[in-house]
Amino acid sequence: LTYNVKEFYLNRPECYDFDIKSEIKKLEQLPFGEKTEKVFEYKGNDLYKNSRFVYLTQPLYQTVIGDEAVKTEKMILEKIKDDVILRVHPRQKMEEYEGYNIDDIGNLWEIECAKQISDNSVLIGAYSTAQFTPKMLCNKEPYVIFTYKIYKSELAGAAEMIEKLRKMYKNSDKVIVAESLEHLQ
Repeated sequence: LTYNVKEFYLNRPECYDFDIKSEIKKLEQLPFGEKTEKVFEYKGNDLYKNSRFVYLTQPLYQTVIGDEAVKTEKMILEKIKDDVILRVHPRQKMEEYEGYNIDDIGNLWEIECAKQISDNSVLIGAYSTAQFTPKMLCNKEPYVIFTYKIYKSELAGAAEMIEKLRKMYKNSDKVIVAESLEHLQ
């Protein structure tokens, strides 16, 4: 099965490394607004405006990082727990994070990025596409802290994609890879 595609539209063509024989065109910025909110049943939410730090969870225990991930993640969360809201990954249960300030409203992350994430926000996570979303979709530049190295893990392709994100930022110092818990602090 093959396709003969004349034009291939991408949001950020500079971030894709696969071989495309079609003409590549850049998509216009997505129109986040009333219609988008209605389609995705957006519920009003001020959680992110009240907390500068957003921790994006992932089921890391299901990856090569394994069971040790739970203990390491708890150490990371203890360092930042007083001023953070957790965005729990859809494949995880919120009960795993009892005792933390959790976004339990269930709005689409992309809309939250458009409405509430600002250049002053700080997104913390191991290595998640959700950390790229504000820049990729909304052209916002929050601080982004990747913690995958704290887990003593090298994720395939992570360094290259993080470097592409840095190159998109006006201030590349806002994209950080934490080497240790001390560095995260």
